[in-house]
Amino acid sequence: MTHRQTVFLSMILLLLGANIWYWWPRAGEIPRMETSSGAGHYQAEDFALKIPPGVDDKHTRLHRDLFRPKLAIVAKPVVKEPPKPADPPPKTPEQLEEEAARAELSQIKLVGVVFRGERGQAYLTRGDQAYMVFAGGKVGERFTVESIATDTVQLKDAKTNVTGRIPISGVSISQ
Repeated sequence: MTHRQTVFLSMILLLLGANIWYWWPRAGEIPRMETSSGAGHYQAEDFALKIPPGVDDKHTRLHRDLFRPKLAIVAKPVVKEPPKPADPPPKTPEQLEEEAARAELSQIKLVGVVFRGERGQAYLTRGDQAYMVFAGGKVGERFTVESIATDTVQLKDAKTNVTGRIPISGVSISQ
């Protein structure tokens, strides 16, 4: 046997001895299970069903669902409904006109931009209509072109002062 095996065997024997010493019953030790003086002596009343007061008939079968807890009868508190918020005030004609201008501006798309010298020309579409405009030109009846850059066009409605920058991708960014 090698030295290593001897060390392992001695450790195993040491642990075995410690367990036997710890678990060995001692003289005068109290048994682990306590027995009362009346243990093993049952009486008939111990098995009788305890019927709550108010039930007169002992032959009536009591029903109880073990999986449903007893529900205490509680009066429901009166809940007052919060007052409904007031409707927003009606929009003024100016606000309606601005919303219409923004809606029309969102329909305009910039297809392309061409520069001839220093003067830019933009190709815009709205639905089936196409517009080739310079700076200061009109797009439809509402918008005028304020400026043309290489990738955007700035439009403005003179009546409502709604302005928007339309990038070449066609997505409208309103200010």
